[in-house]
This record gives sequence, C-alpha cells and structure tokens, in this order.
Amino acid sequence: MELDPMTELVSTAMDIMDNIHLSTTGITTGAVNIAELNSLKLNHRSMPNPFISETRIAYFLPESGKANITIFNQFGQPVKVLVNQTQEAGKHETVLYNVDLSGAGMYFYRITLEGNIKTWTEKGNLILTK
Repeated sequence: MELDPMTELVSTAMDIMDNIHLSTTGITTGAVNIAELNSLKLNHRSMPNPFISETRIAYFLPESGKANITIFNQFGQPVKVLVNQTQEAGKHETVLYNVDLSGAGMYFYRITLEGNIKTWTEKGNLILTK
C-alpha cells in the first residue's frame, strides 16, 4: 500500500512509522507562560442593554470546555439557561428573548467555563424594558 506523503501518516498494514515529525504554529492567546494564561479573562458583553425584545450576549472563551450561561432574576433565582454545552475556545454569541423572562426589570447572567486549566466565571447585568 502506498501512502500519500502530504496527508496520510499511517496505514492499517503498518505497525510503526519512523522519522515522522508533527508541528503546529501554536495556539494564539497572547500568553507566553502559565501565569499569563491563568490571567486571561472570559470576556463578554450584551447588546443592546437595556433591551425590549431581545439582547445578544457575545462572549470569548479563553479555552475549550463546558460553558454555561444562566439568567437570574433580582432574587437570584435562575429563570433561563441559555447555554449548557461543551464549546471550543474563541468567540461565541447567544440570544435572550423577552418572552423567556417574567417581565420588565433587572436580570443578571453568569457565564461559567469549566476548562482544562481552571474554572472561569464572569457576571453581567441586563435590563428588560417595556
């Protein structure tokens, strides 16, 4: 069996391949060491805020992991889970609609990322108007 040298690394007919070298250009985070990587932030913003019909929460995950975005009312009770899944590092966006809430007022959201390096948590507020 002949291997394509540009795409194939192993064949089922082969046990071991010698002299294989893999490389990558790296992952761009801006961090140069573990201390700097630990200081990266989970960035977020909501637009528009205040909002009438819907608002978009845009967020940047510094690493891959299980992401959760939960909306809370003014009493700290959860009212809506917008995201609860594994996501890749990078930019993401989700939408919150007014019908998911119990009327005009102040709401809070919490973004949690359970990553490989650490657990990241950020909070924000939202104002629903009529």
